[in-house]
Amino acid sequence: CDIYDHRLDLIRASASRLGITCISTELLDGTLHHEEFEERFDYVLADVPCSGIGAAGSKPEIKLRTRVSDYPELYKVQEAILLNAISYARPGALIEYSTCTLNKEENERLVSRVLGEGSLASVVEMRTILPYNNLIGFYYCKIRKNS
Repeated sequence: CDIYDHRLDLIRASASRLGITCISTELLDGTLHHEEFEERFDYVLADVPCSGIGAAGSKPEIKLRTRVSDYPELYKVQEAILLNAISYARPGALIEYSTCTLNKEENERLVSRVLGEGSLASVVEMRTILPYNNLIGFYYCKIRKNS
């Protein structure tokens, strides 16, 4: 799901190129809860919108358009998407949260806030990959929904 149809086109093209037939796409806002998705999926990927700081080496314009004052609104979007992703996963299923930023507030701290005391889910693995040779830096966290 994405709010931009052109991104869904990219997903469909990649799936087709790779011969993957189990992917379906929908034009939907990830910040809005969709009851029909409740506990329906074995794996949920939440590749959330982010500040993009991890891509600044290869996309220097990010430094020009990034405003720290926008971050609190961005955090709300990321948090809503992650909470929905967790609710869409079946008990015991995996959720992957990812960003292309190195900002700990969008990454480790956001995951920690959402998971709180671990009643919803728990972290299985998390990693920050630093940019090297103009490659993109990013963060991912694999989360298992509690049964």
